[in-house]
Amino acid sequence: MIAPEIKEIEAAYKSNYSTIHQSFLETQSDFLKDIYIRYNSDMNNANIVLFFARNLHKRILRERDSDLDHDISLQNFWNNHSNTLQKKLKIIDIAKITGLPKETARRKMQELVNLKILKKTNNRIFWEPIEKDKESYNKVINDHIHLLTSYIDTVSTCLKLKLNKENIKNEIKSNFSFYWFHYLNTQLKYLKICKDKFKDLEILLILLQCSIQENKNYVKDNVSWFDIFKTKKETKNVEISATSISMVTGIPRATCIRKLEKMKSKKIIMKDPDTKRYYSNAQANINLLDNVKISKNIIQIFSELYFILIKGFLRNNKNLILKS
Repeated sequence: MIAPEIKEIEAAYKSNYSTIHQSFLETQSDFLKDIYIRYNSDMNNANIVLFFARNLHKRILRERDSDLDHDISLQNFWNNHSNTLQKKLKIIDIAKITGLPKETARRKMQELVNLKILKKTNNRIFWEPIEKDKESYNKVINDHIHLLTSYIDTVSTCLKLKLNKENIKNEIKSNFSFYWFHYLNTQLKYLKICKDKFKDLEILLILLQCSIQENKNYVKDNVSWFDIFKTKKETKNVEISATSISMVTGIPRATCIRKLEKMKSKKIIMKDPDTKRYYSNAQANINLLDNVKISKNIIQIFSELYFILIKGFLRNNKNLILKS
């Protein structure tokens, strides 16, 4: 079987937008919530660590330049981590990829060094978590592999591909650094898009919760990307509270209220005066997470990711995916 082309993937994504979008929103919410909490409840910290981790996986992959049998599995990851010299990274490169001002990036890196998440030796800063964080890493990664596999399964179903989910999980673990390099690379692109739009990545976490509730209105009818912006309506039936957002994301309730009120003042979201709950403003597509321009960019980068993943799966084991 030949992997579908990127244009085919994008077309399937747009035709089945509300269905794929729901899986996407839930996957992103869980992934970003986990890294937010893991890196001192700070999305800028998390963004920087993703950059260091992506570059580490890239360095590990270079080992295959001289040894095609080099073990890049999840099981061998910490051994690869110990034996891979992490490249010295420039502040200007970190700022460019994350969208942070240079001085903010510098300050956040020092904060991560103080937290013993990054390590500094001879003016070289690299990702070196302490042992207790290494111990929890595999569990977190297994959870994220499960999320990614579910998302891939949703896209595959819309492409009329039959996916062996358990084998896909095992394939990702077997060639972990390859798949995780591309996954983190895509996440960095996604966060840069959202950072440029919203400036504040905590707002992204909050908006994801609002969008998850709103999109449920369209999943049943599998509303396409071409139609979803024509059918936008007020969604007071899927209101969400600051308390529930706080519980899901780990963002303090007071912070949620402050940022929700800020978004309300900009008419990004609405607030019911009786219930004090919030819901998406259907007339504010220009500001919402799923506006036309942003969604088009997101569809493109995640279609490219899916294309890379499917090609990798088929190259390594053609029995993982079968035409239905």
